[in-house]
Amino acid sequence: MCMEYITREQLPEKLVCPSCGSRHIKIYGARKVEYELEEEDGEKVCEVPVGIGWDIVYSVECMVCGNCAEPDEIQIWKAETTKKQTK
Repeated sequence: MCMEYITREQLPEKLVCPSCGSRHIKIYGARKVEYELEEEDGEKVCEVPVGIGWDIVYSVECMVCGNCAEPDEIQIWKAETTKKQTK
């Protein structure tokens, strides 16, 4: 079964394209912004964002080679966090 999205928290912290190794990645997603709005006589006086209700990711794309991944493939884009030591 193909996932339609993952939460931003499920996205690896650092992404690298598995095809070309680039770290220049575009992330496609959506956010629900929570806000406070003040109106007077039906006119907006002040609007203040107060938080994020949810933050989801639909896909990622490499900005160098154009490789794309859907949510169920994104984990293979996880960048290695430790470098292998050479002796």
